[in-house]
Amino acid sequence: MIARQPANWLLHATPARGLAQHLPPPTPTIPLVCFTSALLLSLQALPTNAETAYSVKTAGAPPQELIIALTLPSNEGQVRKLAVRGTAWGLESQVHSLRCGKTPLRQDAAGSWVAPGSCHMVTWHVSAKRVRDGAVDVSKQASLLFENPRWFLLSEPTSLLRLVGDSRQSTLTVSAGSLQSIDLGATPAGKGRWRVPSTNNAPEFYVIGNIKPRTRSIGPFQVRYVADNPGRVDRLGLEAIHERALQYLVRVLPPPAALPIDERMLLVVWIGTDDRHGRAGGSAGSRSFVANYVFGRAETEALNAARTLTILAHEQFHQLSDLLRGSLQPFPVWLGESLAQYYGLKALAQASSGPAATSVRANFIDPTRPVNFGLVELNRRHAAKDPSAYRLFYEQGATFWAALDTAVLARSGGTRSLDSLIPELLRSNPTEDGKLPAEFIDKLRLEIGSQTDELLSKYVGD
Repeated sequence: MIARQPANWLLHATPARGLAQHLPPPTPTIPLVCFTSALLLSLQALPTNAETAYSVKTAGAPPQELIIALTLPSNEGQVRKLAVRGTAWGLESQVHSLRCGKTPLRQDAAGSWVAPGSCHMVTWHVSAKRVRDGAVDVSKQASLLFENPRWFLLSEPTSLLRLVGDSRQSTLTVSAGSLQSIDLGATPAGKGRWRVPSTNNAPEFYVIGNIKPRTRSIGPFQVRYVADNPGRVDRLGLEAIHERALQYLVRVLPPPAALPIDERMLLVVWIGTDDRHGRAGGSAGSRSFVANYVFGRAETEALNAARTLTILAHEQFHQLSDLLRGSLQPFPVWLGESLAQYYGLKALAQASSGPAATSVRANFIDPTRPVNFGLVELNRRHAAKDPSAYRLFYEQGATFWAALDTAVLARSGGTRSLDSLIPELLRSNPTEDGKLPAEFIDKLRLEIGSQTDELLSKYVGD
């Protein structure tokens, strides 16, 4: 996800369920690879009462990599396939040395590994990328190895093999070995276990090693923070700005009242990027996300904080909208990304009103910017792998929502805003043609009259 920022600063994020993107992937609900009809029939025969389970341990002294074992359900001797789902999103697999017992498994033309019917446990190694301070792009969703203290970030989409044809969630347990410390996921699944999301849901991230989280209660959520450099995160005040952003977004998108306690736990992992590298991003799961924060020269610190908050709020919007949408099919990419970006900027305005926040907002929201194609057409171009389309979801899309918000505020005399309409939009089903749902358009017409069609014609098109 790429959008332009001042001074060549680039924001790119990987958001929540149905919208997990890394230019230019399909949505997670689209099958990761294509198979023959015969194979699909065999996969449909997976037993409905069996589940997979992962166990992770560290390897080396000191630990250098992770070894993962996957227990497979009984399958009556049928061949199965395993895949790293992130590769279909343009991410790099970190899986190697895949075996069933002592027998290496082969990869087929579809990029998946073939497990014989007699195989009930598969093991593989994950070579986590060693972190060089200030140079990590977290939108690549790689598993990482930090030192001083030594800990791992385990990324599900690049490091966990998934059983093709089985979309159910599973569990993960960790043995930290010589690290003698915690393992931490987003959602607990019983003592010592963490939830691994289904392949129809956003990914998750896990922390393994000698590092202690800090916890804050923010609205209905328990948020646990892990940082590559806690002192630097404190100096930048990142937990406080995230708290302000989350409090605002929760008011706009309150989670369901019946949401269980375990589902109200969030994991935030901070990883710094030096502003000289010019890139920062985020990767959001349904309950966890990894976010770059920007650090560097003192004179750019306020601008760095504004950029960081925009990333965080963008990702947080994806997570909260995921809670509201539940099992609904994903929106078109333009709609999910443009909304998340606009509300990321709106949360920024709630937390900071200084010139840095104004500068970041103005870089995206610009009513004078020429509009050459509607957002629906840009969505088609993005699906056809046109790399120039994606950034306009952030720019043109955010400008569209800002124009609607301004119109609602003006027509209501400041008593209503777009905030009151967004929850119902997020609970609606997507349209087949990529446009806004008709019911939402009707409500806009009641709010702002003919401006609705003017703005739709200019920014969205057909």
